[in-house]
Amino acid sequence: MRIEEIIWRDPVSCYLGWQGEAGVHLLHSGTNSKVEEGQGWSYLVAAPVSTLSLVGDKCYRDGENIVGNVFDILKSCLLDRQKDNHWDWSVEDLSRPGFTSGAVGYVAYEAAQFCRPPLPTSAPDSTIPLMQFDFYDGGVLFHHHSKRCFLVARNNMTMEMLRDRFDNVPPARFPVPSALLEPLMSSQDYQQRVRAIIRHIYEGDIFQANMTMGFRAEWPNSKLADVTAHLLAAGSFFGEVPMGAVLSYDSFSFVTFSPERFLRISRRHDGYWAVCEPIKGTAPRHENPELDAKSAKALISSAKDRAENIMIVDLIRNDLARACDDETVRVLKLCSLRSFRNVHHLVSIVEGRLRNGLHGVDMFECAFPSGSVTGAPKERAMEIICQQEQRPRGGYCGAIGHFDDGGGADFNVPIRTAMVQQQGKMVYATYGAGGGITNLSDPLAEHAEALLKAKNFQNLCGLNR
Repeated sequence: MRIEEIIWRDPVSCYLGWQGEAGVHLLHSGTNSKVEEGQGWSYLVAAPVSTLSLVGDKCYRDGENIVGNVFDILKSCLLDRQKDNHWDWSVEDLSRPGFTSGAVGYVAYEAAQFCRPPLPTSAPDSTIPLMQFDFYDGGVLFHHHSKRCFLVARNNMTMEMLRDRFDNVPPARFPVPSALLEPLMSSQDYQQRVRAIIRHIYEGDIFQANMTMGFRAEWPNSKLADVTAHLLAAGSFFGEVPMGAVLSYDSFSFVTFSPERFLRISRRHDGYWAVCEPIKGTAPRHENPELDAKSAKALISSAKDRAENIMIVDLIRNDLARACDDETVRVLKLCSLRSFRNVHHLVSIVEGRLRNGLHGVDMFECAFPSGSVTGAPKERAMEIICQQEQRPRGGYCGAIGHFDDGGGADFNVPIRTAMVQQQGKMVYATYGAGGGITNLSDPLAEHAEALLKAKNFQNLCGLNR
């Protein structure tokens, strides 16, 4: 592995200079991330050497149809790269980054139908792949706390390509767009569907389910790259979220301001460990310190929100136990308060050590999709989600992140996430928001929570209605 330190530049500015090209992706951990091994880094990649995609029920490697389960194929691709990976992090005064080369991409929520056992989802959106991973032989790494930047590459050709791109970053450009925004479900309809879920709970079908609603914005006579850049540049809080990302493809992109980690896999002295950090429980922030503290206190003591969080922690413990040594699965934090610019959240942390012989892809398949966006029990909750939401989620509530050639991985739960698509001269973006429904849920309050979570998207679009 070749490592070259270069001058510091802001990773978002670099992405905005490079963006508009398929395969340019930024995984952004944010300036407020914890200083731990593999964290506090952002990763910018370009010019993939290979691509793996799942379109419908067919898997393609660089355009060639490959027969088999997509998770097995992904695992095989990563194992082949891992065999040839000779990686040694030689910067002694900085923590080891989580990514230097490997696969960057997303898995849509509806790809859960290819997990084993298969999980129920709505019919997928046919306009984008259910899964796409681009493979890279290096990238630009940004360490926020030290303001240091590095080029890393598996070979000289990749290093030269990255150096040339970094030295010639063009100025970012983006217009001030005008947009039309509309919710895809009325308040009355949303509340009616919440009541239907509550009936399922009282009938003993489930303990909880995550109900979401969609929002859509449109920009006439616009370009995909310009709208993507606008959403990113307008989101000044993007630099604060721990699991942000921007993925750019030919006809669509994802912009995610997610605060939630789905799955992190890292190597320790005794093997590979998986960590999940589910979020359940939300309360608004206030400018007035007394009101803000009151809101946080109410969230911490909320019976409804704590019950919701604890049920999902139990589900995730079971998911981890499918691929981890039983005695290592444990809850490190339960219902701890984590505050962001607009909201307070309750966050728990669950970890386990992967069993010998299992790969990060095996763990991913066992845990996907995150229980925080399904409900419990997972399979029955997902069936009810299909009935009530009546539209695919796509990348929203799936996973966005990376598999590293060294065997590690890090993925978010794509909440606070916009999918942007080009259709002719029209660009539109869809955004989802919702929450967990329990027997203690109030339908009107659940609708208000969904609107609160969608407020950021509304602000990014430049709208006040």
